[in-house]
Amino acid sequence: MPILPAMTLVSATVDPNEIYDFVFDPANPPASLEVLNGGLDQDNYTGADDTITPWMCQFGTFACGGYSGDNDWEWLYAKQLVTNTSAGLVHSNRVVMAKLSGEFYIPWSASFMYTWFQAFFAYDATLWDKNHAGGSNHVEYWNYQVYIDGVHTTRSSGRLSDGRSSVDLPATPHAEPGYMSESTNKFVSKPIMTKNLVTRRHTYEVTLWGHIYAPDHETCKLKCVTGGFGVIAVR
Repeated sequence: MPILPAMTLVSATVDPNEIYDFVFDPANPPASLEVLNGGLDQDNYTGADDTITPWMCQFGTFACGGYSGDNDWEWLYAKQLVTNTSAGLVHSNRVVMAKLSGEFYIPWSASFMYTWFQAFFAYDATLWDKNHAGGSNHVEYWNYQVYIDGVHTTRSSGRLSDGRSSVDLPATPHAEPGYMSESTNKFVSKPIMTKNLVTRRHTYEVTLWGHIYAPDHETCKLKCVTGGFGVIAVR
């Protein structure tokens, strides 16, 4: 078979156009994976029709990937957490969602990797003092962050916002905020691209943390109804 060209990524950040030009560049076959589209040695052809069948390429030669997920409910309670404003910045204060996390092995050095998680969340979060009687709102939320090999970047974060409200400040006694409507449940899909990974086992973690005020701290919870994570690595 022809020698596959090395992928050289010049830009310091992930550039989809740069990656795409390597994978598919018909105008310049030797410089991309298009070298397989007619660049195979005659020895690999079958019969007289000059074709190649799938079994002639080993599985995982150019790309590998997988997906893991399930429909079992996974619960997280606010009373498990340290909920002051800065606590969520520390990885050890966050909870790893088991169904959205795992390990995977890349059998060769990967030029880039595309990962994602998708999940459906049902949760509690209150907007206190919705009429600004105390001077400003007190907003509760749940925050998710993705860690790849223990490293988190700002582009891998997101927030599940409040879905119920109370006119009172978050202090006892207070007006009950009521129940979260099913219409406030959130479906989240978070893709991330990473460059230049080495051959070894890698970790993928989706962590959550809740910014919850005292009246809700004993009862607020988050439920991951269904979800999973996927990985595609390209050589």
